[in-house]
Amino acid sequence: MRQYVVYSGSTDDSNLASFFGVDSCEDYNDNHSSAYQSRAFMYGHTSYGGDKRFTVICINHSSYDSFPNAFDDLDGLPGTQTIGIQHEIGHALHLAHDTGEGVMDTCWCYTLDSNEVNYVAYAYAAGH
Repeated sequence: MRQYVVYSGSTDDSNLASFFGVDSCEDYNDNHSSAYQSRAFMYGHTSYGGDKRFTVICINHSSYDSFPNAFDDLDGLPGTQTIGIQHEIGHALHLAHDTGEGVMDTCWCYTLDSNEVNYVAYAYAAGH
């Protein structure tokens, strides 16, 4: 699986969508209000053996638009943007929200916890 990280509405976002013939992050934001209101989101394309062939992490960044919850406006908490990216990558690894108090908690307050690491290890060892 390949994973891409782009700013919603950026040239990279448009170019990636055009290259693969899929919706851009900006298109996704326009069609899904919940995505527009998120600081970042992940979505995948082309299922293959239960996984997506590639996923895109879309960062909603205020320099491209006036997002309600812009990714670059995180109350000055150190490391929060890194945790946000880890959170979105977690979705690509089949982690759901709030798997304990780890990075999948919706507040983006924590780093990966042992439950999340164990789940990813189990899922891939079992071929899920």
